[in-house]
Amino acid sequence: MKLKAIFHDAFLFLGIAIEGLLLLQTHIFMEKGKFGYMLVTGSLAIVPIAIIVWVMRRKKLQEKKIKEKHKAFLRSKGITLKVDLNSCEICESKQNIHYTQMDVPAYSFKTRLYSPTSLEEPDLPHQSLHSQEINACEALTNPDRMNEPLSYERCHCIVKVTLDYRGKQTQFVSEPIIMDRSSLGVFLALQKNGVIYINPKDEEDYFFDLDFLKQE
Repeated sequence: MKLKAIFHDAFLFLGIAIEGLLLLQTHIFMEKGKFGYMLVTGSLAIVPIAIIVWVMRRKKLQEKKIKEKHKAFLRSKGITLKVDLNSCEICESKQNIHYTQMDVPAYSFKTRLYSPTSLEEPDLPHQSLHSQEINACEALTNPDRMNEPLSYERCHCIVKVTLDYRGKQTQFVSEPIIMDRSSLGVFLALQKNGVIYINPKDEEDYFFDLDFLKQE
């Protein structure tokens, strides 16, 4: 698995390097007025982008498969602890993300940014150089709109519970959940009971099963 990860990373860096060279060459051709060559290199620049997107998606899918496989292992081989979800503690983390219209990618058909659906996603979306240039031009003609202070709230929760495990009080913590405290509390109250699966050889390797939330 490590060799595959190294291969994917190397492939990704290679695609980024080729993309940078093609964009640089396209810019040079544009400045020299060689628009035919510019169209060729500009078209070729799409290939590394496609490669990068493919590698990143493949890597995410593989990581997801590994995670789901480990969950299945814990469900089948792990020690099962019953959990009263109404007795759990919900810890909420909130953060106000400040931005302006300059941070919204051009041609995204969005006028506002919203909270990402994954903790891995950055607070502000990635923008291409072309998008930044378009927003900069727009700011010259409409500075009030492009520099208006905006914000959105980013929120996630974790669920904690302390249970007796092998004769001692042990705290178990769920994975982060993209949901506010009030909504999560309602879902836990409706579900009432949950399960924690623990690796019998490693008590720190466990799965606090709240996957029912994904169906809501």
